Amino acid sequence: MKFPEYRLRRLRKNENLRKLFSETKLSISDFVMPYFVIEGKNVKQEINSMPGIFRYSIDQLLKEVEEIYKLGILSVLLFGVPDRKDEIGSYAYSKDGIVQKAIKAIKKEIPDIVVITDVCLCSYTTHGHCGILKKRPRSMVNSPRSMVNSPRSMVNSQRKKRCGLWSVDHEPLTMNYGPWTMDYRPIDNDATLEVLAKIALSHAEAGADIVAPSAMMDGQVQVIRKIPDAGIKVVVGEGEVSFELGIVVEYGVNIPEVTYRVQNSIKEEVEKMTKLKVIKVDVLVHGVHLSDK
Repeated sequence: MKFPEYRLRRLRKNENLRKLFSETKLSISDFVMPYFVIEGKNVKQEINSMPGIFRYSIDQLLKEVEEIYKLGILSVLLFGVPDRKDEIGSYAYSKDGIVQKAIKAIKKEIPDIVVITDVCLCSYTTHGHCGILKKRPRSMVNSPRSMVNSPRSMVNSQRKKRCGLWSVDHEPLTMNYGPWTMDYRPIDNDATLEVLAKIALSHAEAGADIVAPSAMMDGQVQVIRKIPDAGIKVVVGEGEVSFELGIVVEYGVNIPEVTYRVQNSIKEEVEKMTKLKVIKVDVLVHGVHLSDK
């Protein structure tokens, strides 16, 4: 149906009609508050390039998070700003990393808040790229005949540098006519995936609810989704204990029966050995094993 028979303005003629037919509705619970977290105590450091945005030490971060939670914002997104870096960004998956410590502190104070974490390497590497660089190849010496520093090639070089495809090790790049040397180091996509998986797992183990990979590596989501949920979570209270564990079952078994047996077995053995009262045993089925036959 087309105009003049089809007239949409009638659906927008007053506020109540607009509310009735609107497709997108936002509430305060839809918002996520991002935070940059740094080492130290009593630190609230403004970011010069983003006026009004701050880096917080964990103690100051907790005050901010408590305030927004009271306002009804139920989710936070954490970006780590570490005090140490290396070539492969290993501090990003350290159990004592800044993000890992921030997650634990927030969850201790406000267990129900949703904690989302950025999974990337750029803040943790000495070269500032989102991925691990391949080993340095032999330097290439180019004569003016084989390599011309035209404005066009300079633009392409800068584009590559900005896109994170290459690390250019000479500085500055000058437009001269003598021989010059350049070391290109491409990103090692697959080696980076292993590190991103370690980061995601360390965040999950610290208590993060959602991990958000932003490194733009091919296959990063697939690799992170393949990480198995690790171990058994045990929470001990005063005279009581609760469990959460993941299991993989054989294809064809009765899953409710298996989980019931596991719950009863844990409850019986733990109460007998520790004299603690088992108040809850959550059994999560993480997968089904198919026989090779």
